[in-house]
This record gives sequence, structure tokens and C-alpha cells, in this order.
Amino acid sequence: MEMNELYICLFAFILAVIELGFYTVRVAMSVKGNRLAVSAIAIINNICCVLCMGIVFTGFTEYPYRALAYALGCTVGSYLGIEINRKMAAGTSFISLIADTEDSKIIKEALQKGNFDYTVIKGRGKDKDRELFKIPTFSTRKIDILKIVHDCAPGTMVIDEVIHTQNKLS
Repeated sequence: MEMNELYICLFAFILAVIELGFYTVRVAMSVKGNRLAVSAIAIINNICCVLCMGIVFTGFTEYPYRALAYALGCTVGSYLGIEINRKMAAGTSFISLIADTEDSKIIKEALQKGNFDYTVIKGRGKDKDRELFKIPTFSTRKIDILKIVHDCAPGTMVIDEVIHTQNKLS
């Protein structure tokens, strides 16, 4: 492979990373209803897509490494897009836990150690006493709560509720 072709492959890789990274963030933002931001991101996403396709399909049989560079860029771009979305997951969630009373003490201690606020409502299930936890949290901290529950009481039922403010629905 000559040096010029190496640069073209590198360019295809970088464009694919940008394309898929923006695409992943765009899809996540569209679910949240951010129409204006999604439209702006779509411009960048589509420009990168068209440029990439032009590079990959020009001389496809002569330069198969371009397709490989594009595929690798798509893989890296998807991963980066997911990580970016996870980091910028602006929003609030309510995590509800339905736990056996025996597991509740362990869960309470772990949530307090993790600096989470929660409310507990005592109740009765079909066979035994249970406790319902209501935990308000930022979307970026949901994974921490899920890890706590998995480590402390893996049989606990988890319900994830996304909270929308009125201006986000319009």
C-alpha cells in the first residue's frame, strides 16, 4: 500500500468515526426530543457519510483497504458515540426498587454510602413483606445504582422511569 492510499484510508477512518459518533448521539438526542440540536448534528453526520461513501466506493475493487478502514471507523465511532451520550445524559430519572425486607437493610447502607437520596415505602407482596425504594437521580448516575442493586440484592426488581419536564415534551 502506497503512502497516498494510507492517508486516504486514515481519512476514511476518521470520517467514519465522526459520522457514527454523531449518528449515535443524534439518535439518542432525538429520543429526548431535542429537534433543533438533532437537525444541526444531522448536517455534520450526512456530510461525513457522503464523503466517506465517495472514498470507499471510488476504486472499490482496487483499494479494498478503504472499506476496512471505514468498517473500523464505524466500530470506533459507535463506541465513542455511546460513551459521549452516556457522559452527557442530561436528565433525571426515578429508579424504583422492589426488594425483600431482608435485602433492604443492605441496599439502604449501600445507597447511603453512595450518597443517594431515597424514600422507602413498606408494603406486602404476595408471600412476604417488601419495601419499595424511590430513588431520584441524574441519568449519569443510574448505572451506579444498578451496580449497587446487582451487588447487594440481585433478585431485586428495578424499574427505571425517565422524568420529563414540561418544556422537554414540546
